Amino acid sequence: MKHTTHGLFHSSFAPSRPVFLCLWILLFGSSSWSGYCGNLSWQYARERAQQVGQLNYDLALQFQPNADTFQGKLTLTFQLKKAAPHLFLDFDGEQVTSVLLAGEPLPGWRFQKEDGKILLPTIHLSPGTYQLVITFVAPYGLNGVGLHHYQTPSGFEYLYTDLQPDAANRVFPCFDQPDLRASFKLSLLMPPRWEVSANELCTSRHRQGELDLLTFAPTKPIATYLFNLVAGDYAVFYNDNASLPMRLLCRQELTPYLNSTNVFETTTRAIQFFTDYFGVPYPFSKYDTCFIPQYNSAAMENPGSVTVNEVFILGFDPSESDLIDREQILIHEAAHMWFGNLVTMTWWNDLWLNESFASFMETQALRHQGRETWMLTNREKISAQQEDSLETTHPIVTQVMETAVVRANFDKITYQKGMAVLEQLAMYVGAEAFRQGIQAY
Repeated sequence: MKHTTHGLFHSSFAPSRPVFLCLWILLFGSSSWSGYCGNLSWQYARERAQQVGQLNYDLALQFQPNADTFQGKLTLTFQLKKAAPHLFLDFDGEQVTSVLLAGEPLPGWRFQKEDGKILLPTIHLSPGTYQLVITFVAPYGLNGVGLHHYQTPSGFEYLYTDLQPDAANRVFPCFDQPDLRASFKLSLLMPPRWEVSANELCTSRHRQGELDLLTFAPTKPIATYLFNLVAGDYAVFYNDNASLPMRLLCRQELTPYLNSTNVFETTTRAIQFFTDYFGVPYPFSKYDTCFIPQYNSAAMENPGSVTVNEVFILGFDPSESDLIDREQILIHEAAHMWFGNLVTMTWWNDLWLNESFASFMETQALRHQGRETWMLTNREKISAQQEDSLETTHPIVTQVMETAVVRANFDKITYQKGMAVLEQLAMYVGAEAFRQGIQAY
């Protein structure tokens, strides 16, 4: 994730410099996270990871136009590794209508709405593989967290997910922690006029009643916070020259402002550079870049479906500085496809390495393209030094005891100071030795 912002970007788009986004942050801070009842402790996450594994989420979601909620059916397959009195599924939704185990109601299950949890009594279950079927109702988010819903005065609807660090459970019941990676198989019922981007390719689409039924290929194992869904009245641009399926999505109203050629070229160069640098082919089946409204951050690296704040469409006459800012963001998220998505942190105390490494790699890619980066890196180091001088500073590596405090670590210490430490390490061991070490990792 590229976190140049923490606040909501409420206004409709106007062609302007990205600096306006940063101003919004200073004014509104992290208010979007108020009211979120879910919170996962590091201790329980460790215990739960010892209890369950081999996860597969088969998720069916149904969307109606002009609605406040959506319906879902989750078929969750998991391995119970050792006997336990109970398990908790995270779910900060509206309603759970049924929980079935092997086709029968699971005795004693309970939706604890005030805690954002579903209690699953497992005291009578021996270690083995089980399948739960859960039907539920969830509300759309209106603050950029979970599955956000935005409707324009002209009636266009736009949905997108923003799930880091642990808001996937606002969309569907899950074990919402990064080390419990899982394969996701998604199907959607949605209005026929809507377009969609998810982590994987759509394999079929046909009319079912008044809605369209879409199915998607199963993902590779990914963390729950990396699940992505962008759906609605988006306009779609295709890159016919790419070696893998590549698209851009943006609001209908913004199509005149989007320079798709520039975005496609930046992304394509970044993917080629990282493929060569890491010595590992691009690890997913496609690459969508989705410019979305009312986003809380600059961008997010969801596998195969990157989301970017629509302010970075930039408008008709962007400056060279504007273009470099956007390049940074697009390259940063491309780096995450390997470091963050293919390789994922076990817990949020390693957020610094996830983010500072992507920041470090974005400068390497820019230099490879002939960009002069010393002013850029010095500016970021100076801003990190300024934040490091405040009473609110903290170590680069912090012990995160619960997910409620993760957002506080999306700052210049985690990103820019961490990036400076990695640059120092690369200079100490040598650029080629550093690259070989990363390839081995």
